[in-house]
Formats: sequence, structure tokens, C-alpha cells
Amino acid sequence: MRFSDIPGQESVKKELLSLYENDRIPHALLFSGPQGNGKLALAIAFASFLQCKGDKKEDKCEKCISCKKTDKFIHPDINFIFPTYGSKNNRKITSSMKISEWREILTQNIDFSLEEWNIFAGFEGKQPTIYTDTVIELQDYFVLKRFEGNKKISIIWQAELLGNEGNKILKLIEEPPPDSLLILVADNTNKILPTILSRCQIIRIPPYSKQDLLNWAANNEIINNDKLLELSNIAEGNIIEFNKLLNQNSTSYFDLFLNWLRLCYKGDSKELVNYTEQFSKTSKDNQKYFFKYGLRFLEKTLKSFYLDKEYITLTEEEYNSMLKIRNLLNFEKIMKMIDLFNKSIINIERNANLKVLIFNNSLKTHKILRN
Repeated sequence: MRFSDIPGQESVKKELLSLYENDRIPHALLFSGPQGNGKLALAIAFASFLQCKGDKKEDKCEKCISCKKTDKFIHPDINFIFPTYGSKNNRKITSSMKISEWREILTQNIDFSLEEWNIFAGFEGKQPTIYTDTVIELQDYFVLKRFEGNKKISIIWQAELLGNEGNKILKLIEEPPPDSLLILVADNTNKILPTILSRCQIIRIPPYSKQDLLNWAANNEIINNDKLLELSNIAEGNIIEFNKLLNQNSTSYFDLFLNWLRLCYKGDSKELVNYTEQFSKTSKDNQKYFFKYGLRFLEKTLKSFYLDKEYITLTEEEYNSMLKIRNLLNFEKIMKMIDLFNKSIINIERNANLKVLIFNNSLKTHKILRN
């Protein structure tokens, strides 16, 4: 993993390179920020850069033996800690027991969610955590001397799942072994013990920009068109969501949303029941993305009341349709619909009854549009 493999995040890359160039790398770093912003990829790229023994400036050399090993995630001085679940032979399954699956998923994806890891590792439907046994393995790892690397590095992914086990790594942070580096990667720093937070240098990583996502799609030979812009708007800087959206069916969320609004305005109960039946058969992700698209569309509609067209990031077709729909809306109506859509996303994630949810939302939207 190289810095150049990661789209955008140039300011973060410069910050990490500055730590190296000025010899100011702390013993503990915390990469934080929302899901899908490339945290794990940046942590691995930085660890790989530090272990490189070749001629490196803004990226690792890719030629030395260390780079060849970090490319395969088998460098002996880069250790990975991640959530696991279950027991085997009366012993908790630790990160080391699932390292083959971990290397395989890293080879396939630049970034992935905890849910995707659970499915890949065979933990689907479970609640994995970072067990005490895994933390003990981490302590044992740092007791050993370096094999061949410039530093002894461990990357803890989903560090918020350490819970109270985080107390056991405090000594590693407060009294670190020579030439050691602990990199914690977390979506939600609120779940990390304050004693750990106060002892880590925090690297705050923002979501990807829309252009970063489009550039990533171009680099992966995904044809840029109006649909890519639509999907990048829905993804909101989350490359995991963007990748999922690209792998969904080719139906335009714009078309789906526009057709639904027309049915809601018309208010024909029979047509709404038919629409509800069809919508409830789509995937959970599709249902969430539908309402996320609606949220973005309404937010752009709201902005259009006081911003010129050039500042509204919609396609020409979306913009023209938005102007027509805007005649039926005002600030109060838009805010009611935004509140309705936000609640819908939460309820979908909580496995609400989809038929009841969509039909109820359709009736409420009819009332909002007609009132």
C-alpha cells in the first residue's frame, strides 16, 4: 500500500511525511474520522513507508525487500490487531488466527466496513470484539526485538472495540519499547478510553471529497458520467458506500425518487401500494441509498432558493426537475421531508417493517406536498 494508491487526502499525507522528515513521530498515533475515509489505508501506507529501506521521498520505493513484503502484508515488523469472534479449542479466536483472511480482504479492498469484515471472516450476525487474548499477543509482540524493519509497528483497526481492554495497552503507550509505533484506527473516538486518547497524537482524517471519489473511479477505469456524480453525492465522501453503489444495479436513484414523488403527489392509494410492494423487495442498502439520495436532492433544493445554479451540484436533468418540484415546496415543507427521510434511514437500519414504513412515508409526503 502506497500513499499514491489512496485518492486525495493530500493534507493528511503531508502531515504524516512531515512527522517523518522532522523526526517527530510519536510512539502512539490515532487515525480518526468517519467511516470510509481511507484511515486504514493511510495507516498501512505510513507503516509501509517507515519500513522502506530504499530511496524514499514522498512514497516508499516499491523495490526493496521491505516494500515487497509490505505489499503482501507479511512484513514481520508490522503487526495487525482487529476484531474477532468465537472460540477454538477452549481459546478465544485472536487476530493471529484470522491473519490469512485479513491479508486476503486487504488485497481486495482499499477500505472496508466492520460489517464487510464480519461477513468475510465468517462472523456475520455476530458482535466481534478485541479479546484479552489478542491484547496479550500484542504485548508479547512488542517484547520481541525488531526482525528487519526500521521500527516495530502495530496497527489496531476498530480500536474503539478495545473497550476496557484498552487499559492493558496503556503501558505500551506510556513506556514504549525502543523504535516502536502503535497506530490506532477508529471511526468513533468517543468509545475509546480517555486515558488512551490523551496519550495519542490524533490525526483527524476528513471524508473524501467528491472529486476524490470521481478520480478513484477514473483510476479504476469506471466511466465517468452523470450517474457517477449522482452516486458520489449519495456516498458523502465515504468510499465504502461509493464502491457499494457502483456495484448496485444500474437503476438511477434520480428516476426512482422522481417517480415516487409523482406518485406521492398524485396520492392514488392503489399505485402507492404497488410501489411499496416493489420497493420492499429491493436490498436494504438500496433502500437506504434511495432516502440518502432524497436527502441530498432536498438539500440542493433548499440551497437553490438563495444560491445560483453554478453552486448547486446537480446534473442538468436533475436541476431542471428540481426547479419544477420547487414550485410545490417551501422551507417548512422541505424541512419536514428531510426529517422524515432521516428517520426512515434510521428505521431501515433497525430492520423496521419496510412495507409499513414506505407506505406510511408515501402518505406523509402526499400530505406535505398537498398541504
